[in-house]
Amino acid sequence: MSERDLGDEPSIYDGPQYLSDDIWCRNQNNGLTNATYQNPINDGINPTYVYVRVRNREKYVSQGTADLKLYWSKAATNLTWPQHWDRSITMPHPAVTAQSQWKI
Repeated sequence: MSERDLGDEPSIYDGPQYLSDDIWCRNQNNGLTNATYQNPINDGINPTYVYVRVRNREKYVSQGTADLKLYWSKAATNLTWPQHWDRSITMPHPAVTAQSQWKI
């Protein structure tokens, strides 16, 4: 979270959206005790764990019943919303034959 990010939607923060002290990846299920970011291995076998810290910046107490949705996409320059972010586009995996498809 940046001090310049006021939580407004749509966000008026113009800094890098991918840098956050409140979201980190781990290659082990130990992110509650270790909040150090790790680059995902992404070997198709072992899971990557994503941890999110939610901060309440309002004066009202949260009931703790709200949903949290995480979206991710492979890095690219022509991403479209929501297709590249909700797994509705399939792409061939470079390590398998062209007939095989996998979800991004």
